[in-house]
Amino acid sequence: MGDGSEMTASAERRLGDRIAREIFRDPDYIDDPVLADYVDAIWQPLLKAAYQRGEMSDELQQRFAWQIMMGRDRSVNAFALPGGYLGLHMGLIAVVTSR
Repeated sequence: MGDGSEMTASAERRLGDRIAREIFRDPDYIDDPVLADYVDAIWQPLLKAAYQRGEMSDELQQRFAWQIMMGRDRSVNAFALPGGYLGLHMGLIAVVTSR
């Protein structure tokens, strides 16, 4: 992919959008509202804390997708895509014992 410093924020977002669209079409992508609410209940306090600590600005909030995707993979793993997309494998969610 080359040197990341040469990619503009808008190009990074477009790349992430393109990859995310592919993931959303993948049969292993999970679109479960109950599970999404569970993950969101963990994610939102993290975003709020980032704002309170001054690590998140309105500009960053707008520039990145900040969207979490879940997949059926049983490995204890997660990943990040350009443009602010985050992926969680079901194996990671399964081993979590508390929020």
